[in-house]
Formats: sequence, structure tokens, C-alpha cells
Amino acid sequence: SGIEVVHLPLKALEDFDKAVPFIAPRVSGHSCTLICLHCLNVHTPWDGWEQFFAPSELTGTMRVVLVLAEGVSWHEYPDCALLGAGGSAWVDVLDMDSMDRSDMLLERLVDHEAALLNGHSERIVLMGMSQGGGQSMLRFLRSKIQLGGWIGSVCHVPTAPHTPRSRDPLLVSSRPTVNRSRPMRLLAGESDCVFAPSLVLSDAARLRDVGGFTDVQVEVRPGLAHEGWLPDAPKTKGITRSNSFKDADTALRRAKSFAKAEKACPDLLFVQRHLPSMVDFSTPAPETC
Repeated sequence: SGIEVVHLPLKALEDFDKAVPFIAPRVSGHSCTLICLHCLNVHTPWDGWEQFFAPSELTGTMRVVLVLAEGVSWHEYPDCALLGAGGSAWVDVLDMDSMDRSDMLLERLVDHEAALLNGHSERIVLMGMSQGGGQSMLRFLRSKIQLGGWIGSVCHVPTAPHTPRSRDPLLVSSRPTVNRSRPMRLLAGESDCVFAPSLVLSDAARLRDVGGFTDVQVEVRPGLAHEGWLPDAPKTKGITRSNSFKDADTALRRAKSFAKAEKACPDLLFVQRHLPSMVDFSTPAPETC
């Protein structure tokens, strides 16, 4: 098994036909595709840790598309003063016009990746961190094709009260419902002062009550803040040694590697844990186009 990583500027999707040859799969028959959207102001939160996208259940190749927003921001903010002050723990006001522009381009990417999987769009999972989490969820909520699921970290839902009710994707008439039973998993920080757990949990409840989504789970992680772990954060549970690791040194190196990854990018291990509930790795990968 392995991972094929693609870095794709969002702007390239404006004239996507020219970009397609450069992002063509180098390995045929990949099992699934993970489309990832980074946080505000950082294009490379996962660089050097890409191997941790893949769960142990993965067989074959997994395609990871890291989309890069122009200006390192997926959308604009109507209240720049609030954003400049570090955000608010009770509200985040979103600019839907700029989110719509990004969403239109991301829809092209999702359709392209579905075609590469010979139409098996249920093997595509959307993932995002912070600002990228909200933008990726907007595509998930609006998708007209079935997806594997959505995974996010330190983010919130791009619906009212963060959007005008007239632009709320949960209230749009004739909105797509194909993904209402698909898994949605969100990692929140108990110490996040940008998107506080109370805000995130309230948003998740609205996804269920208003949106009709039936498989929404939020994990509130102690010691986790918006930018990462607090200095005095409790240690995470150690990796249990597997019987398949007969070599004690190999097992120890693996445990240390996972501990470093948990400290540097807990969202990737969160992806590892939940991806198997979204993509069936026990069935053969579909033939790719």
C-alpha cells in the first residue's frame, strides 16, 4: 500500500483542462481519494507527515489531493476587525460570495476525481482544517453525488448563524440529500478559543436537527487548542504493540513515530481512525479511467 500526493493550486481549476495532465495518477487502480483543504495562512500544515493519512486497513494506493488556496485563504471575511483580533469564541461571520467561488472550483475537482474512480464517488472523502474545514464541508453539504464522508478539525459548520439564512445550505429548497446518511467527523479542541467547543457542538446539533444528517460525531479533545496542543496537555494513550510486530525495535520506532505525529498533526491520525468507516477497503479498488 502507499500514498500518491498531489499538490493542486485552486486557481488551476479555473482552466482545469490544462492542469489535468499534470495531476494524472501515476499508479493505476487507487483505492480512494482524499481531498484536503488547509487552514488559513498556511499552505503546508501536513508537509512531511503525508504517510499518516493512510490507515492500516489501506490496501493498494490512496490518492491525496492537497488543494492550495490563492492568497492562502479560501474565502473573504466581511468583518476583518473581528478576524484581526483573533476571532470570536461565539460567532464566525462568513462571506458566502467568496465561498461560492471556491466551491464552484472544488466541485470541478470532485467530479474529476470521481471520473478517475470510474464513477465510484463514494470512495472520495473531503477533509479540511480550520478555514479549510468549513470550505470543504460546504462542498459536502451541496454535493449532488454520493461521497464517502467528511472529516474536519478545529472548524465549524458553514451554515446559519454564520451565514445569512437566505444563503444557508441547509435551508435551500431542493437541496441535495444524497449524503445525509454519510459519516461526518469533527475533531474539536477543548481549549480552542477561536471556535469554542460550545459553538462547534451547537453547529453539529443543527446539522442533525435542521439538515437531517444522521451520522454526525464531534470529538472534543482535552488539551487541544486551535493552533495545536497546549504545553501542559495530557499525554495521549500510547500505541498498543501489535502481535504482528515481532521485532521489538520496529514496534518501538513505530510507536515513537506515531507519538510525534500525534503531537505535530493530530488531525491526520484522526483521519486514519475514521477513514475506514467511510471507505470499504475490504473490496477491490475500482478500475480507474
